[in-house]
Amino acid sequence: MREVHINPELIDWVSRIVRGTRPGQKENNYVDEWVRWGAGPRAGQAMILTAKARALLHGNFSVTQDDLRRVAYPVLRHRVLMNFKAEAERVSPDDITEHLLQNINISKSL
Repeated sequence: MREVHINPELIDWVSRIVRGTRPGQKENNYVDEWVRWGAGPRAGQAMILTAKARALLHGNFSVTQDDLRRVAYPVLRHRVLMNFKAEAERVSPDDITEHLLQNINISKSL
């Protein structure tokens, strides 16, 4: 599984998504409003490894952006801690993940 290829642009994209879950990033007020504690570096490792496993299970030898999108929710769900306001408003880690996936683009065209 570790030998499955992943494009460097996708690795960078995963890194930016994981960093984006952390409050205090100047470009993301949405996260600041709802998140108390964001995902750490191991979240990125988990996203990449589970995407590689998903790619293999689907008969592919390279990770796609879709593989990463599919595994982002379960990987980040328990790694992003919401603040009290988010809990009161029923904003979930999945909402944060959705926001990040929609707003963080891959740096180069794949």
